Amino acid sequence: TLTKVVSGVLGWETVNNPDAGVLGETTQSDVAARTERNVTLAAQGTSLAEAIVSRLYETEGVTRVSFRENISSTTQVIDGVTMIPHSIYANVEGGTDFDVATSLALKKSGGCAYNNGLGDNISQLITQPFSGQVQDILFDRPLLVQILVRITVTPPPSIQDPTSIVKQAILDYQDGLIPGMGKLNIGTPVSAFELGAAVVEENPAIVVRSVGISLTSPLNFSCDEIPIQIWERAFIVSSNITVIVT
Repeated sequence: TLTKVVSGVLGWETVNNPDAGVLGETTQSDVAARTERNVTLAAQGTSLAEAIVSRLYETEGVTRVSFRENISSTTQVIDGVTMIPHSIYANVEGGTDFDVATSLALKKSGGCAYNNGLGDNISQLITQPFSGQVQDILFDRPLLVQILVRITVTPPPSIQDPTSIVKQAILDYQDGLIPGMGKLNIGTPVSAFELGAAVVEENPAIVVRSVGISLTSPLNFSCDEIPIQIWERAFIVSSNITVIVT
């Protein structure tokens, strides 16, 4: 609510707005703007994988997507997902079930079928606006895989709180907030080297000595890449990051 005039204007003495305002978004970086431009252009197409994925990313609230298609006339197991003939598989994070299902129905080819996989299965009924036909749209939500991080760094004396800075860099990488670097998308493996690079990219003065990553079970810190299936999404929280300052 707005109840206080911060910058006075002649003749304006009070303000009372009982409804909460709608917050804006952070200004896009050049990289983010170019990515959105490509998505916007691709979303104008239909049936192509690029058009379907781009439309999903344009859906309000959607932040991550993995997508596969079976173009053959037989059932296939593709990256661990059993897919019936001439069908698609989508795993989507964010957005409402109805909005995601509507986006899929609008962009897939006529007669193309859907699949559930090994993620959190979603079945959403929608009505096609042109035919009035009720269709059952199938897709998945990702299963979260918690990742533990142990990183050793040597910061310069000018950095007062290296632990918080290092943790924030890793979380920024996870969400794709570092220009020129990727993010932990659905199905993206976790690389210790990528995490270390993210810290250096945001804070070039910090020297990264070592990075170890591990699943919660079994606990085994190493620099080996952790594979993530296309129905999973690696998930890092601040409390699971141990920063060792030397």
